[in-house]
Amino acid sequence: MNGPYPLPDKSTYQRREFAAWLHKQWQPVPVLACGGRTGEGEQPLPVAMRDLLERAGVPENMISIETDSRSTHENAVYGAAILRKHGVSTIALVVEARDMLRASASFRKQGIAMVLVPCAYRQFRIIA
Repeated sequence: MNGPYPLPDKSTYQRREFAAWLHKQWQPVPVLACGGRTGEGEQPLPVAMRDLLERAGVPENMISIETDSRSTHENAVYGAAILRKHGVSTIALVVEARDMLRASASFRKQGIAMVLVPCAYRQFRIIA
Protein backbone atom coordinates (compact mmCIF):
# COMPACT_ATOMS: atom_id res chain seq x y z
CA MET A 1 0.00 0.00 0.00
CA ASN A 2 1.42 3.37 -1.01
CA GLY A 3 -0.84 5.64 1.00
CA PRO A 4 -3.73 5.68 3.46
CA TYR A 5 -5.68 3.27 1.23
CA PRO A 6 -4.87 0.79 -1.55
CA LEU A 7 -4.45 2.39 -4.96
CA PRO A 8 -5.97 0.55 -7.92
CA ASP A 9 -3.93 -0.20 -10.99
CA LYS A 10 -4.74 1.53 -14.28
CA SER A 11 -7.22 -1.08 -15.55
CA THR A 12 -9.07 -1.19 -12.21
CA TYR A 13 -9.27 2.59 -12.20
CA GLN A 14 -10.64 2.54 -15.79
CA ARG A 15 -13.32 -0.01 -14.83
CA ARG A 16 -14.31 2.13 -11.85
CA GLU A 17 -14.50 5.25 -14.01
CA PHE A 18 -16.63 3.45 -16.59
CA ALA A 19 -18.95 1.96 -13.94
CA ALA A 20 -19.44 5.38 -12.34
CA TRP A 21 -20.11 6.94 -15.75
CA LEU A 22 -22.68 4.22 -16.57
CA HIS A 23 -24.34 4.74 -13.20
CA LYS A 24 -24.70 8.48 -13.84
CA GLN A 25 -25.40 8.50 -17.59
CA TRP A 26 -27.29 5.29 -18.27
CA GLN A 27 -29.35 4.28 -15.26
CA PRO A 28 -28.77 4.81 -11.54
CA VAL A 29 -28.45 1.08 -10.84
CA PRO A 30 -26.53 -0.60 -8.02
CA VAL A 31 -22.81 -1.26 -8.53
CA LEU A 32 -21.05 -4.41 -7.31
CA ALA A 33 -17.25 -4.38 -7.02
CA CYS A 34 -15.64 -7.83 -6.72
CA GLY A 35 -12.17 -8.97 -5.73
CA GLY A 36 -10.03 -10.14 -2.87
CA ARG A 37 -6.93 -8.86 -1.17
CA THR A 38 -3.98 -7.85 -3.31
CA GLY A 39 -1.39 -8.54 -0.60
CA GLU A 40 -0.95 -9.83 2.92
CA GLY A 41 -2.51 -7.48 5.46
CA GLU A 42 -3.85 -5.12 2.80
CA GLN A 43 -7.40 -3.93 2.48
CA PRO A 44 -9.34 -5.73 -0.29
CA LEU A 45 -9.32 -3.77 -3.55
CA PRO A 46 -13.15 -3.49 -3.71
CA VAL A 47 -13.01 -1.36 -0.55
CA ALA A 48 -10.81 1.13 -2.39
CA MET A 49 -13.08 0.83 -5.44
CA ARG A 50 -16.10 1.64 -3.25
CA ASP A 51 -14.36 4.76 -1.96
CA LEU A 52 -13.46 5.83 -5.51
CA LEU A 53 -17.03 5.18 -6.73
CA GLU A 54 -18.40 7.33 -3.91
CA ARG A 55 -15.98 10.14 -4.82
CA ALA A 56 -17.20 9.82 -8.42
CA GLY A 57 -20.78 10.45 -7.30
CA VAL A 58 -22.24 6.95 -6.83
CA PRO A 59 -24.26 6.96 -3.57
CA GLU A 60 -22.95 4.68 -0.83
CA ASN A 61 -26.27 2.82 -0.62
CA MET A 62 -25.94 1.87 -4.32
CA ILE A 63 -22.55 0.14 -3.90
CA SER A 64 -22.01 -3.45 -2.78
CA ILE A 65 -18.64 -5.13 -2.47
CA GLU A 66 -17.48 -8.74 -2.54
CA THR A 67 -14.08 -9.20 -0.94
CA ASP A 68 -13.41 -12.95 -0.85
CA SER A 69 -12.82 -13.85 -4.50
CA ARG A 70 -9.39 -14.59 -5.92
CA SER A 71 -10.35 -15.40 -9.52
CA THR A 72 -12.87 -14.56 -12.22
CA HIS A 73 -14.77 -17.74 -11.39
CA GLU A 74 -14.99 -16.76 -7.70
CA ASN A 75 -15.99 -13.19 -8.69
CA ALA A 76 -18.98 -14.75 -10.46
CA VAL A 77 -19.87 -17.30 -7.75
CA TYR A 78 -19.65 -14.88 -4.81
CA GLY A 79 -20.92 -11.90 -6.80
CA ALA A 80 -23.96 -13.83 -8.07
CA ALA A 81 -24.88 -14.75 -4.48
CA ILE A 82 -24.88 -11.05 -3.54
CA LEU A 83 -26.85 -10.14 -6.66
CA ARG A 84 -29.49 -12.81 -6.00
CA LYS A 85 -29.77 -11.63 -2.37
CA HIS A 86 -30.73 -8.20 -3.74
CA GLY A 87 -33.09 -9.62 -6.39
CA VAL A 88 -30.78 -8.73 -9.30
CA SER A 89 -30.77 -11.15 -12.24
CA THR A 90 -29.41 -8.94 -15.03
CA ILE A 91 -26.23 -6.88 -14.86
CA ALA A 92 -24.07 -4.62 -16.94
CA LEU A 93 -20.75 -6.49 -16.80
CA VAL A 94 -17.90 -3.97 -16.84
CA VAL A 95 -14.59 -5.72 -17.37
CA GLU A 96 -11.46 -5.33 -19.50
CA ALA A 97 -12.14 -6.33 -23.09
CA ARG A 98 -9.48 -9.07 -22.98
CA ASP A 99 -11.27 -10.73 -20.02
CA MET A 100 -14.86 -10.36 -21.27
CA LEU A 101 -15.27 -13.88 -22.70
CA ARG A 102 -14.09 -15.57 -19.49
CA ALA A 103 -15.99 -13.21 -17.18
CA SER A 104 -19.27 -13.40 -19.10
CA ALA A 105 -19.10 -17.22 -19.26
CA SER A 106 -18.49 -17.34 -15.50
CA PHE A 107 -21.50 -15.12 -14.70
CA ARG A 108 -23.69 -16.88 -17.28
CA LYS A 109 -22.89 -20.22 -15.57
CA GLN A 110 -24.24 -18.67 -12.35
CA GLY A 111 -27.53 -17.83 -14.08
CA ILE A 112 -26.88 -14.10 -14.37
CA ALA A 113 -28.00 -12.37 -17.59
CA MET A 114 -25.86 -9.46 -18.68
CA VAL A 115 -25.26 -6.55 -20.96
CA LEU A 116 -21.58 -6.74 -21.92
CA VAL A 117 -19.71 -3.48 -21.35
CA PRO A 118 -16.06 -4.09 -22.22
CA CYS A 119 -13.53 -1.39 -21.44
CA ALA A 120 -9.76 -0.88 -21.40
CA TYR A 121 -9.22 -2.05 -24.94
CA ARG A 122 -5.61 -2.66 -25.80
CA GLN A 123 -4.17 -0.69 -28.65
CA PHE A 124 -1.59 -2.23 -30.88
CA ARG A 125 0.77 -0.26 -33.00
CA ILE A 126 1.87 -1.73 -36.30
CA ILE A 127 5.52 -1.18 -36.97
CA ALA A 128 6.32 -1.21 -40.65
